[in-house]
Amino acid sequence: MRDILLDGEGTVAWGGDLNPVKASHFHIAARPGDDVLARVAARPDTSAHTSRPRAQTAGTVAAPATPARRAKARAMPRRR
Repeated sequence: MRDILLDGEGTVAWGGDLNPVKASHFHIAARPGDDVLARVAARPDTSAHTSRPRAQTAGTVAAPATPARRAKARAMPRRR
């Protein structure tokens, strides 16, 4: 699950980090107008529905299980 948070760059919180734990819970953890939130929200391009590969954006990671990406996900600070 922590891998999903990488694409949000700290703008999304996961319930697995909360006390009590609620693994099914996600919420936006940025204030309105936050520059990082605006940048992350602008990434997904749903306007082009083609079969050709797209650039990697949030939710379209080419290889989410690479050792480097998994290490980065484990190193993310946990919100409590």
